[in-house]
Amino acid sequence: MMIWNKEDLEAAISEFPLLELFGPTSIAGTLTICGTMQGGKLILNPLEDQLIDAEAQATFLVDSFNVEIGCTESGPYLKMLGSRSAKTAERYGIPLIDLHIYSDQSVCFAAPQQIADEWSRGLNVTDFIWRYSLPFLYQQGFFERHGRWPWGELTHGVLGLLEWLGRIPNPASGDILRTVLCLESGGDHARKLVGRRARRHHPCPCGKGERLGVCHPDVKPGVDAIRNWIAQGNNPRLRKLLSGLPQFQRQSHP
Repeated sequence: MMIWNKEDLEAAISEFPLLELFGPTSIAGTLTICGTMQGGKLILNPLEDQLIDAEAQATFLVDSFNVEIGCTESGPYLKMLGSRSAKTAERYGIPLIDLHIYSDQSVCFAAPQQIADEWSRGLNVTDFIWRYSLPFLYQQGFFERHGRWPWGELTHGVLGLLEWLGRIPNPASGDILRTVLCLESGGDHARKLVGRRARRHHPCPCGKGERLGVCHPDVKPGVDAIRNWIAQGNNPRLRKLLSGLPQFQRQSHP
């Protein structure tokens, strides 16, 4: 199993010199974010000619955060150090988890299926900072100023796993299998969600009382992708997710 070593960490420090070694597999210190949005996409360290249009000017942000970045055998992590995030949550009257930050200061910076894939292919520290840490910090700084996210977010828990899959136009078998592996820890709630067809007119499983197609529309294609794959019989691990749901076992098609 891959894990970052001192050489990996020092390579990241050379690019981000306000960070320093914090442990055998971690670094900590200050990360500065400079970014803007153009065409709905984040641009890090924009050039002057990329700050001309109104969107770029309105979303331009320079900020610094105290962080810890490290890894375990299961994957990388990012922590927001200090009390700043808690104060932001208090200011807007929301729980800390709504900022995608857990009580231990670790953060939810991406869908676990996506990270599992990249981790298995050798995600290094520097790439993790550029591709995940800095965009997450930009989101936090933007929300702190405007009370909204600069782009869409995934729902917490099982629904977010299905949303991630549902936003991929043509998910590969690896995308589906990684989603199933994550869903298995969701227990009965996950099994019930994929154990029946998802219809846009059904009540949304989030419990808000709205229709699925209005409230969390990306859940439906996620459920459909899993059920279709199960029906094709391509991988027995997928059927394990639905064990104990006789209503699915009686069906021969999704």
